[in-house]
Amino acid sequence: IKQYAEEHADSEWITGMGWQFHWFPPDGCCLASALEEAVKDRPCVLRSFDGHSMWANRLAMERAGVYSPSFPDPPSGTIDRNEQGYPVGCFREKASDIFRCDP
Repeated sequence: IKQYAEEHADSEWITGMGWQFHWFPPDGCCLASALEEAVKDRPCVLRSFDGHSMWANRLAMERAGVYSPSFPDPPSGTIDRNEQGYPVGCFREKASDIFRCDP
């Protein structure tokens, strides 16, 4: 992801797909902070291999207006959150449609 972002410095957003939950810790949570290690300066969203989830960095969440504990989970979707209620970067099922992008 980092290499792609570096090679596409003119892209406003970094998008892609193909990640799988088993790549992450046992709780299955993909964190925005891990994605930010690769892409610090632009919004980045990556759809899962099966299309049922989206992984986003904080800039993407802020641009989409969802980085808030008061932003509700959409019907038939779940936003993974921290103890304070802020999204951590994983948007499941219909929550992944918040970003409306197809890499």
